[in-house]
Amino acid sequence: MLFRRGERIIILRDQLKNNGIHIGPTFLDSPTLSRRAVGIGAEAIGPIVFSHSYDSNGNLTSNPDAGLTGMTYNALNLLSGYTDSATGKQTSLGYTASGEKFGVSTLNGQIISKHWNRFGNVVYDNSFSPTHLLVDGGYVDLTGALSNATYAYCFYVQDHQGNNRMVTDANGTVLQVNHYDPYGQLLTPISSTTAVSQYKYGGKEWSGTTLSYDFGARNYLPALPRWSTMDPLAEKYYSVSPYVYCAGNPVNLVDEGGRRPIYSREGILLGTDDDGLQGDAIIMDAQSYHPGIRPDEALKYNLGIQGLMDIDAVTRFEKSFNSLSSRPDWDGYLTLVEANEWYRNGNGKPLFVNLDKIDLSGLVSLGERYVMKEKVISLFWSSNSFNDAFVYGKIKLKRYPNHMVRSYADTYDFDMKPWLNPGNWGRNVATAIGKRLAGEGAAYQINFYGSKRLAPIVPWVK
Repeated sequence: MLFRRGERIIILRDQLKNNGIHIGPTFLDSPTLSRRAVGIGAEAIGPIVFSHSYDSNGNLTSNPDAGLTGMTYNALNLLSGYTDSATGKQTSLGYTASGEKFGVSTLNGQIISKHWNRFGNVVYDNSFSPTHLLVDGGYVDLTGALSNATYAYCFYVQDHQGNNRMVTDANGTVLQVNHYDPYGQLLTPISSTTAVSQYKYGGKEWSGTTLSYDFGARNYLPALPRWSTMDPLAEKYYSVSPYVYCAGNPVNLVDEGGRRPIYSREGILLGTDDDGLQGDAIIMDAQSYHPGIRPDEALKYNLGIQGLMDIDAVTRFEKSFNSLSSRPDWDGYLTLVEANEWYRNGNGKPLFVNLDKIDLSGLVSLGERYVMKEKVISLFWSSNSFNDAFVYGKIKLKRYPNHMVRSYADTYDFDMKPWLNPGNWGRNVATAIGKRLAGEGAAYQINFYGSKRLAPIVPWVK
């Protein structure tokens, strides 16, 4: 049972009852009062009461669920330290200037233990010897613990939401199995007892100390289930709690944890991840970027501000980054006036648009048998927005599970299609009118990020 003040959890009461088989999370009266899963035939032990507190910025400062007090945050509202209420040990977390975590150290009396350090995609142990090399789709174990060789390749087997369900070696041997409840809590009795990888739900790193997943911008507590801090973009979503995960619907929605524009080492804007241009920048090699890049993948390639190759690159980056809020795609939506203005004055540079903000109300999903199918659709027939129809005309959509679609890039120009095809007549007339309104300019690419859910044709369609 939750007791809240506004959107913040103040008191949480939990009572475990003997209800047969129970494999979900529950509070147990342990030395640290931490939440963990239990098995068959559990006895009633409650109720147990947990009181949570927050600072003036809405950041969680005490979490008795994990046995933590004195939780502090840096200027980016990222967790920077906490105290274990049972042992008194103090832990500090270090971040780069762009907000990427690189180290965790614990002070026990006068002894400092640096038990986790990461620089780029390399993880080091206490003696700064490399232990893991993080790569797309898995990692390389450098400890020699998994084989007689000095390194071993390990791969993630993911479900449709990007959750790591298994870890295998190069021979296909299963090393770890993960099962989750809908909110990401690990179901311990039916999952592996030994973890070779801490990257689990959503492909994000799990901390057994804070009982949270590190999504980059925030930490997520699946046992509550809530974020530990407010949404940095809360002002864009007034109808949704700034603490709720995936709008309270984690079965149909996923949270990539992104919100970052992406730049090359030359200081040139390459694109964005699935949450648009608002947020901290990522610097990477241009060849590592591709449209639709996942935020966790982008973070693996992040070089930080020091990745800019020279002073000219720094100047270009600062000029571009500081002007992002004046771009027409800053809010992820493009009006016809903005599209024409960019055609005249944008010098052919690309724009980045949130697919979820485009009106596709004229489309329905025919079911999951069409997953991974592609189709070009006309917004003049599939949208109730004249603005979207005139800006985009036709776009190509690709189906994904749970009635979701994503889109490819579109080119904003005024090319005419053959008049011999009657299907092009309406488009060509609209194109001619649009060209007259826009005037002279340069064609440019519109890149779509994010996804959109179509309404099923009937509610019971799967």
